[in-house]
Amino acid sequence: MPLAVGGKCRVCTHEAVETIDAALVAGSDTYGVIAAEHGLSDQAVARHCRKHLSRRVARGLVPSATQFSNDVVAHVKRHLSRTHQLSMRLEAKGDERGAVAAMREYRHGAALLARVLGDLPPDPASITINNFVGSVEYRNVIAVIRNVLDAEGQPALGRKIAAALVTSASAPTAANGAAHAG
Repeated sequence: MPLAVGGKCRVCTHEAVETIDAALVAGSDTYGVIAAEHGLSDQAVARHCRKHLSRRVARGLVPSATQFSNDVVAHVKRHLSRTHQLSMRLEAKGDERGAVAAMREYRHGAALLARVLGDLPPDPASITINNFVGSVEYRNVIAVIRNVLDAEGQPALGRKIAAALVTSASAPTAANGAAHAG
């Protein structure tokens, strides 16, 4: 579908623009899925994401994006605190195996926090190339976060969050069966 008559973006003028923007920021669906749910073409959604979404986020019109970028460090710190508490409880119970596993998880969380804060560069050995991280949608989410932080005068934090997201999203899990690169 081409642009609406007069060159207006079909997504910007759509009645569900807030829902569409939130879905794009969340990165949970492809352009095609989002477009089909709202009677749009995937090209219109992709064009909106590429040309308009970052400006809408920077203006505070997509609260989910701003909230997400603001919560990354707090989330990692909560994870570290809970993991440390779990390790201490398991050690107190005499469960050395569980305590070691919890300490290992704590170590991974501490490395993620250091990456987010820029104290540790991303580990290239832990980055796995897969369809999601290489997708246009995922790159657009990272671009949106960086644009918001650039607009707020914090470009370094945007780069740190983007690097941490790429690294953490690339980490293999039992669920996706991915393998480490290198």
